[in-house]
Amino acid sequence: MEEFQNITSFYSKWNAKYGPMCRAPLAAFGGREGVVIGDTTEMDEVFKKEGKVPGFVPHGTAVEEWFKRNEPYKSLGMQFLFNMEGEAWIQQRQAVQRKLLSPSVVKELTPVIADVAVDMLKWVKRNLGADNTIQEPLTTQDLAFFYGFEAVNTALYGTRLGTLDEDQPTETRDFIYSARQLFIEASQCRVDQAWATGGTTKEFEQMSKTLQRMLNLSDTYVTRYREKFQNNLEQAPESVLKDLMQNPDVTEIQTSLLLAALMLAGADTTANSILWLLHNFALNPEVQEKARQEIFDVMGDGAASVDGLNSLPYLKACIMESWRLTPTVAHNFRVLEHAVEIGGYDVPAGTPILFNKVFASRQAPFSEGDEFNPNQWLHFNKSEMFSANLAALNFGRGVRMCPGARVAKVEIVAALGTLLREFRITPVEDYEHPQPTSFGVVMPMPPPKLIFTPLQSN
Repeated sequence: MEEFQNITSFYSKWNAKYGPMCRAPLAAFGGREGVVIGDTTEMDEVFKKEGKVPGFVPHGTAVEEWFKRNEPYKSLGMQFLFNMEGEAWIQQRQAVQRKLLSPSVVKELTPVIADVAVDMLKWVKRNLGADNTIQEPLTTQDLAFFYGFEAVNTALYGTRLGTLDEDQPTETRDFIYSARQLFIEASQCRVDQAWATGGTTKEFEQMSKTLQRMLNLSDTYVTRYREKFQNNLEQAPESVLKDLMQNPDVTEIQTSLLLAALMLAGADTTANSILWLLHNFALNPEVQEKARQEIFDVMGDGAASVDGLNSLPYLKACIMESWRLTPTVAHNFRVLEHAVEIGGYDVPAGTPILFNKVFASRQAPFSEGDEFNPNQWLHFNKSEMFSANLAALNFGRGVRMCPGARVAKVEIVAALGTLLREFRITPVEDYEHPQPTSFGVVMPMPPPKLIFTPLQSN
């Protein structure tokens, strides 16, 4: 995976060689030829031409192969939600999106997520050393992942799992570390290795153990919930899991697999977004100070509120700029069920289409290229904002948009709004700049090592 050790550098070289649109073998699809586009106008055309049931070309990944080999998933033809298509995808997508994409549900979740952010703050204070860095063996990566996991599960289970507690449950920690490792281990399984043709490798075996452990832990969570509320489900807290258990079309196996996928994707995307934001704030102190002042102006010293979190335009501009400059998802894919014309070229039905966000995010309307400048997001006109949002997509768009997108955005705003009110965040003296390393999600590697200096007002 050498070419993906710095995904921004890789695509910058790609852009210089091939331009905004080309045909090329796509490693993400097992070397199958596809179309790469980097113009937001063309991206918009693809989204407009999606059908009700977007197609999905199997990527040929090790995770997909594992599900094809192992029961009960093999007999049922099951995969993670983000690897499914057709009517099966629609059924499971509909089973979770009512809770996760509903504005009213997200509003109800906001104060709960704000409470999780307060516990995250306690975790940071508890784990800071005399030099105001998070003490080893813990890292900023643990901070972000523990918070992301605890926050997303308030929506999935309707309850707290204790991820940020001093006596953190063992299975919670195991799931988080397994989820983190799964992305890394799966990316180490190259499509030219024996596992891709029915054999196995040590990389595939290690990934298999991690994936199985994660699925077993998801089963544990679901079983525990079911036993607790089996005779009075109506009394269970509102959650995605409650909806799934009340849905006669969703089996127990599907429920557990859906929850595992949502925990995996939800915690990772949120956590890495927070890590990149912390990195960008640490390197841009004037931006950090402006965001902090906005937070104090809006929320003062009180607890985060729904109205307060929704009234932070500059902080939200910082989040968009971080997604533009250091995206946690380097590209999106689409497969259209019919032939289309894109950019003056005919694209056959079933062709994988990759959105090159690194290219799009360095073109107009952006004026700063590789500079971190949230101010530009506050001055785009309507047309420019439309293009900018497409270039900085972090959760997709259209019918295959991430169902947890709205919840994740609240989680990120709550986390940064809480941390910036308490700490001035700076890099350590020998700061090692993290590389944007693609493991399905783009992780900052190594995790940013930062100083959390309590503000004088504390």
